Amino acid sequence: MPKSEQKLQKKKGSSAQLDKQADDAVTPIDALAQQYKTDVQKGLTSKKAAEILERDGLNELEKPPKPTLLLLFLMQLTSFIIILLMV
Repeated sequence: MPKSEQKLQKKKGSSAQLDKQADDAVTPIDALAQQYKTDVQKGLTSKKAAEILERDGLNELEKPPKPTLLLLFLMQLTSFIIILLMV
């Protein structure tokens, strides 16, 4: 599956995922271990970790897009000091 489709699916499921995370925050640890099929002492198996990595991708934030040259120019033009110099 292409990364663009994965990002789109993640955005669609983000509200459901946030609800699930909120539920996970108040669920007892033993129940979470059963739900996610893991052991509290040993952690995830290599196979399960690889499956999660394949499904969710790396744990990283998306970088915001760089501002265009026009936007940079306008931001500098509307700076407080520049406005004072123009007056």
